[in-house]
Amino acid sequence: MPARTYGQHCPLACALDLLGERWTLLVVRELFGGARRYGDLQRGLPGIGTDLLTERLRKLEEAGVVGRRTLPAPASATVYELTERGRELEPAVLALARFGLDLLGEAPQDAPPPPEHLALLLRALFDPGGAPDAPETWVLEAGDAVVAITAGPDGFQVDPGGAGDAEPAARIGGDVPVLYDLVVGRLDAGAALADGRLRVEGDPGALVRMRAAFPV
Repeated sequence: MPARTYGQHCPLACALDLLGERWTLLVVRELFGGARRYGDLQRGLPGIGTDLLTERLRKLEEAGVVGRRTLPAPASATVYELTERGRELEPAVLALARFGLDLLGEAPQDAPPPPEHLALLLRALFDPGGAPDAPETWVLEAGDAVVAITAGPDGFQVDPGGAGDAEPAARIGGDVPVLYDLVVGRLDAGAALADGRLRVEGDPGALVRMRAAFPV
């Protein structure tokens, strides 16, 4: 089947020839968190067919957006990752994520989004002007899913695996839909703390500082 193209001598049209197909930008989204195995990509993109994922990765590789390499032993697994050119897409993807906030419905209770998607949302919302004067770490916990956020005047980092050696100012817990609603500003935090849907362990003021760093 011939490749679909807008056939226009326009940089936007050329970008959409590559990135405008279904699933392509979501593949890119999955790789913002770092190198991923093929199976990791499948888990992060439920509903995509194996052949389609392979085709999307092939096109992104050919365009120099995605590269692949083999991890050293004992892992010896093939992983996919964004190239320097692929990283150039981050501002555009984050702008699209911000645009989509008003379109975002409630997080489904039966199949909540993974922590990596919450990490992308945090990247889209970060406001350096609202960050603490000194770097501060907050850990969001939803069962076994953990996302650590460290924000300060020089920027922020998101670690979907946890806080590492950093001592968090607070651990903020709840189920995934509650944490999503907290981040996107749809949650009455006081009411959620009172009825137990949300919990804060550590400095209670950390919740206020975190929300200031990620305003909606």
